[in-house]
Amino acid sequence: MRRDPATACRSGRRSVAFALVAAIALAVYAAAAGGQTALVRGKRLAPDAPVKVFFPAGSIRVSAWDRDSIDVRGRLARGEHFFLEGDTRGVKMGVMDHADGRSVRPSDLVVRVPRSSMLSIKSVSAAVVASDVSGWFYSVSGAIRLSGHTGNVEVESLGGDVDVDV
Repeated sequence: MRRDPATACRSGRRSVAFALVAAIALAVYAAAAGGQTALVRGKRLAPDAPVKVFFPAGSIRVSAWDRDSIDVRGRLARGEHFFLEGDTRGVKMGVMDHADGRSVRPSDLVVRVPRSSMLSIKSVSAAVVASDVSGWFYSVSGAIRLSGHTGNVEVESLGGDVDVDV
């Protein structure tokens, strides 16, 4: 059986196109798997519940909202472990240190907490940006930027910039 040259050419183009699409999909998957993974977590929380955060490296943006829950979204570095523990009366959350002493790789989070929550955020080098929240903000070398309406803030960064406009 003879094949028509035009049909063979179209079939060859389809094979090349399929191989190209497969290669692109594989490259995108490999890049996502090698970098960061998406993080979406939430939990019911009383309007005045305390929130303790340990976030060593990367960036964390915190804002207040008028809901009875905490919402955490972002990108977690590959190999890092995020935790969100507690109940409606209070939670602690963050990225765990490594037992073997390895440095925690940078992640990026956006967190929303009830407007009346009291926060305690501790970081090593993470940039902390918060608006309309109250609490304690500490960093070794990361920058801290606070803005909006708040009742009470305490801020300290040993080596990073501090910008408070509340």
